[in-house]
Formats: sequence, C-alpha cells, structure tokens
Amino acid sequence: MDNITKDTRIGDIIKNNFATIFVLKRFGMNCGNCEARYKEPLENCARAHHVDLDELINALLQRTK
Repeated sequence: MDNITKDTRIGDIIKNNFATIFVLKRFGMNCGNCEARYKEPLENCARAHHVDLDELINALLQRTK
C-alpha cells in the first residue's frame, strides 16, 4: 500500500501488509483483534488510542516500503 491516509481503514492496511500490525502494536493499538478495524478510519482509531496521527502514518509508511 503506497498511500496511507487518515481515511484509510486499519483493516485495509493490515490486509495489504501484515507486518504493519507490529507498528500498530508499538503504538499501543491491538488492532488485530478489534472489530473496528473493518469500518473505522485510521484517524478515529488514533484518536481513540491517544496516538499522534502523523507519527503513526509515517511509521506505517516506513514499514510498507
């Protein structure tokens, strides 16, 4: 996945590159077990977990390179 934005669903990020789940866990987000990953955009999940959205997106993009 070349483009991850605030509107990208976490389920899509994980589906395209399973290794991103480790990035999410590093940020305290256990998204692999959460049903919201299929419907919630990254922005909502980051807010719910008090995670800096830009920092998270950058980390995810680095992992997908």
